[in-house]
Amino acid sequence: MQGIANLLPRLDDPDPDIRFMQLNDLAAILNGPGSESLRNDTHAAARVIDRLIKALTDSNGEVQNQALKWYLSQLAHKHNANLDTALGLSLSEHPMTIWHRISTRSPS
Repeated sequence: MQGIANLLPRLDDPDPDIRFMQLNDLAAILNGPGSESLRNDTHAAARVIDRLIKALTDSNGEVQNQALKWYLSQLAHKHNANLDTALGLSLSEHPMTIWHRISTRSPS
């Protein structure tokens, strides 16, 4: 959990390259064994999802696309029950943000 906690604040860095790299590092942790730490921490899982929702509306398109790639991969692979729950809540709370980002995504 320490790695995740260290990455989340950096998603607010003024440099879009830093935000992109932090999302990439976060995705690597969450798609691997590091996500196990969130299995027992629903609050931390919700914070991660909140940060990813915020990244979907980032001013930089590459940051948005990185967040969207991880978001869609989580929906497809369902790695972690707490993240799945937080994803479900985020879909209900932010449907237009997510839908807008998916529908306007440029092919990569």
